[in-house]
Amino acid sequence: MSVNNFIPEIWSATVLDTLKKNMVFGNLANRDYEGEISGAGDTVRINEIGDITINNYTKNSTTAITVQYLTDAQQILTIDQQKYFAFSMDDVDKAQVRPKLMEKAMERAAYNLADNTDTNLATYLSTTGNFFVGANSTELGSTVTALSAASTAVITALGWYARIMDQNNVPHQGRFIVVPPAILQQMVLARIVQDTNNSNFLTSGTQAVGNFYGFNIYVSNNCYGVNSSQWHVIAGHSMGFSYAEQITETEAYRNQNAFGDVVRGLLVYGRKVTRPACIVKGVLTSS
Repeated sequence: MSVNNFIPEIWSATVLDTLKKNMVFGNLANRDYEGEISGAGDTVRINEIGDITINNYTKNSTTAITVQYLTDAQQILTIDQQKYFAFSMDDVDKAQVRPKLMEKAMERAAYNLADNTDTNLATYLSTTGNFFVGANSTELGSTVTALSAASTAVITALGWYARIMDQNNVPHQGRFIVVPPAILQQMVLARIVQDTNNSNFLTSGTQAVGNFYGFNIYVSNNCYGVNSSQWHVIAGHSMGFSYAEQITETEAYRNQNAFGDVVRGLLVYGRKVTRPACIVKGVLTSS
């Protein structure tokens, strides 16, 4: 739609916003390794220290203690995603448009970058790391059996997520689970999530709609859908996956093909599951 459509006889002081989805996955990742990123192709090197062995000690023994030499490993987070926006405003339009239109255009561009990234993270987590197999097994593997999340079964499904994470020694503090609206509805019907003072907000503004089985529960339309009634539902801890981003360019310049200005921006980012045992996912069926 051309900006020409924004030229009425009397200008409104407001610009109608688009309906916006909640940003979730990007705010749940850890950003410990963001550092200095200059552009796509950069790498963030994540150092790891091997486990420490515990040995028996015998008093007055002539046997020397065994000294363990530390081993290290390294994971690489590659900044391999590049997204941009670019839009133009004609000089004729600029003479008539209130400044709020440009402000809203920039706000919408920033939002769409964030939404695109959040969808990418949801899909990435759905195809990386571990599945839990289902109610007949506690093994982690590449095969997944869908669990029912009907109101009579959703508590059982969440219990299996919690059990797998307990067996993987994932810290209790900071656990999360992200569900689509259809699964949230089943949780409400099961009286897991209610509108009480227990609801809380992350400092980033991402809303947790409740807490159950030790999980902060978040709702997102960006959950990966298998079909109209099944979704990959991801539970985890922020220590399990990392995200690093950088707006490397934001600039304005004269449009060479028209009388107007072009505004554009470039976002680069990378994501990596660094501790697969901290990310548990399965397919939940809403009905």
